[in-house]
Amino acid sequence: MRCALIFVSLFILVPSWSQTTTGQAETSGPCSPAVTGSKNQFTINCQGITHEQGVQFLKILNKISKDQLDPKAVMDKFDEIEKLIRESIPRARHLTEQQKATLRAATASFPDGMIIVQHVGSPEAKDYAEEFKAALGSKVVPGEFEQGMTVTGVQVGAPYNDTELTVLKYASNLANAMKQGGFPDVEFVSNHLKVSITLGALLSGNVWITIGFPPSAH
Repeated sequence: MRCALIFVSLFILVPSWSQTTTGQAETSGPCSPAVTGSKNQFTINCQGITHEQGVQFLKILNKISKDQLDPKAVMDKFDEIEKLIRESIPRARHLTEQQKATLRAATASFPDGMIIVQHVGSPEAKDYAEEFKAALGSKVVPGEFEQGMTVTGVQVGAPYNDTELTVLKYASNLANAMKQGGFPDVEFVSNHLKVSITLGALLSGNVWITIGFPPSAH
């Protein structure tokens, strides 16, 4: 485990704390200060950080001292920043066993090769899409399909023409089953394509499941 020793002179860094100390004091924790001698020096032993991280740590302490910042206000601001960072990092989504069972039950009457599972250009979305494909098995069209649009959450939909709504009903029923089965952020989307368009004629027999970005990431 990496360990960085940081020697902090209170006379330089935090003048308001400066006082003569005697004896020895120790504390426990990820970073533990030990006061020794009578020269107003701290030895801070931080487990699990690199030398470079230790240098950054000293810069923060010097900044607090130089600008005479309120340490409590600084720590409160750190808490706010940490919360924002955590909220901005998308959490990897995974299907539960119950959700896999819901998918299989909802698509039991679907013909083989009826579902196209696609994903946005995101490694997390791609991995999540692979779990859908594994759960749906032969119901899925083989291959990888990447969606260029920006999608948040999971969308279930189907293109349809003016006269045939069967696939639209399949997609609608699947979306409702997913919403009731505990899938978060499921949206039902339908795309109207006329039969005269070649692409529409080819895709009008498929249900689309589009795996987008997690809501927290977009």
